[in-house]
Amino acid sequence: MKPWVAPLLILGLIVVNLLLAKQNLAMRQQLRAQADAVNPAGQSLKEGEVVASIAGVGLDGRPYELNYDKIDASTCCSFFRQLARTACSKPRSGEIF
Repeated sequence: MKPWVAPLLILGLIVVNLLLAKQNLAMRQQLRAQADAVNPAGQSLKEGEVVASIAGVGLDGRPYELNYDKIDASTCCSFFRQLARTACSKPRSGEIF
């Protein structure tokens, strides 16, 4: 092996690492600028705000539309409570999920 190969490889790795560090800093600045432009609190729902209905297909294959104006708070809480119970509980024998 030639004596100049090892120093050349080391120099090449140093250059590549410096370029990657520069790219990393540039990407962090871009992400920081985008994060400042997006304000999650400004995009969240406020009390009394009207939400459009969502249309889709139910598990049985029939069309289903979720109208938020027809759902009262107890129904929403019950729905989320059931989701939390399903997500947190261990499946019983014979259950798929």
